[in-house]
Amino acid sequence: MNPPIFALPPEVQTTIIGYIPRLTDLKSLCLTCKQLRDVAMPALYETVLLPHDAWEKKSMFFRYDHPGHQLVRQVAVCDVPSDNEAAAAEANATLRAILQLIPHNRPKRVVTSATLVLEPETLLALCTRQQRLESILAGSFRPSSLPMGLDVGQYFRFLNRLQVPQQIRQASDLDTSARVLQSRPGLKVLGIPRCEVAEADDPALERLKNDELGRTQFTMDKFFGEESHISTPLLPQLQVLSMLDIDMAVAESRLLRHVDMTRLRALDMVDCANNGQFLDTLRSLYARSPSVSLLDFSFGVCWEECDTKRLQAFLGCFAGLESLDLKLGCDDDTFRPKCLYGHAQTLKHLRVSIGFDDEDITQACFPKTELAPLLEQCTALTELAIALPETSVTSFAPGISNCLFAQTLGLIATIPELEVLHILDWPEVSVEDNEVRDERFKRDYMHALDNFASLVLQHLAILSPSRSQRPKLLCIGDKTLITNRVYFNKSSDDTRDETSFEHDHGRAFYSKGYQTDCWGRSAPCAIRIPAQSARFVAPGFEAVARHARDTDGGLGTRDYFVPK
Repeated sequence: MNPPIFALPPEVQTTIIGYIPRLTDLKSLCLTCKQLRDVAMPALYETVLLPHDAWEKKSMFFRYDHPGHQLVRQVAVCDVPSDNEAAAAEANATLRAILQLIPHNRPKRVVTSATLVLEPETLLALCTRQQRLESILAGSFRPSSLPMGLDVGQYFRFLNRLQVPQQIRQASDLDTSARVLQSRPGLKVLGIPRCEVAEADDPALERLKNDELGRTQFTMDKFFGEESHISTPLLPQLQVLSMLDIDMAVAESRLLRHVDMTRLRALDMVDCANNGQFLDTLRSLYARSPSVSLLDFSFGVCWEECDTKRLQAFLGCFAGLESLDLKLGCDDDTFRPKCLYGHAQTLKHLRVSIGFDDEDITQACFPKTELAPLLEQCTALTELAIALPETSVTSFAPGISNCLFAQTLGLIATIPELEVLHILDWPEVSVEDNEVRDERFKRDYMHALDNFASLVLQHLAILSPSRSQRPKLLCIGDKTLITNRVYFNKSSDDTRDETSFEHDHGRAFYSKGYQTDCWGRSAPCAIRIPAQSARFVAPGFEAVARHARDTDGGLGTRDYFVPK
């Protein structure tokens, strides 16, 4: 029996006060009519989250002078299609209209799609009306967008977060960001992707299109000057550094000169070349430092071999991490969790994704003998994301109660503070010949997934009855990889070469509810919910993984799962 789709639990309803949903949320069947009214115009809110065409369509937000307008701290314009000039113009108009409604210098954070280029009028409105902004996540800041002689350091003197544009068309597209960086020694968060050259208007950029090393060199020169140009550290207070597709052989000397690596609290390295030598350098710095401040480490090498020995040596040279996110695309599972023992007492968020490629994205699972001692020590863990062995929609079928999947769940049930469990692989399914080609079968699979999620929560409740309220949130699947692929077991007479099928859902999110059977017995069940609602079930949980690739904070990715 498929579990019913309930309305959001009461504890969720009371927390949706800082959020104005998109239309895709309002159409979701998991919200009742009363909740739609309450959520659409809450009494107080701090976040404005609107689609790019909200001003064009005269959204409710612009039709009422609501007292909540006075308290806005975060402005977000989302769902901006890339390479669409009309949509970009609508998004800029929406953002300017929001800035006109809310008081001067009230917002602390402005978020747009990573591909949106702010128009001159929009950037000028940001400069003149909201001079206390601490964070701007948007597309390119072009120097032509700013009046001649504008003192960037004066207008953005409170800015503590800078995300470098990922796409450029002219060599001068990075100039404004560079001016902000060089005039803001108090900058605390910096994101540096390797700049990709779009349809270049500047002939000087043509040679960089196919020169990966040259693009890294170009980026470093723009922000940190020539090797001997700036002698004093530019960013003495930097706490968070995110890097994407950067060649560390080029960037290392600049970063060590201008950033105190021992004071970093968060470090992201995603798809960075020559990262092994940089990890060795960090290890030697940490060995000489009396204290290490690093609390959050995210490391990803998706399409290349990873030097796991250097990575394990780095993780084992210090202790105290609270969040660890590893995505290793190596085709061998040589990474061993023993190097994490030094962080076990402090880890709150742990995600390990190992061993995938374009053809086979089934991820490696730690052996039970290695996972057990790690989880026994992780007493502070609140979020766990790993691949589990033998994950199948029939894992809880009669007679299979003691499979390896169930045994691993038993280990997870011993974690006292766990609130979010994320199973990275989609459960396998058995199919008959030609059945998988039927679209109805794919819908049936999602219903089978509902049952599977309920059984997982029930199994965890049985194994830990004293903590029956945990976990609060169950996630299945992985949005950050090409993981909308489900592997299946073919029937004995099936001669096809395919071993998998794909569906349209990046992840499925479930909160815990309860259903009562005909005998009056109550049992946990899984309630499928939209992705953006997940953070209300488990405060602090981000529906979209945080790393350098997510320059819009996940607001423009359409990462939604609407119940049928």
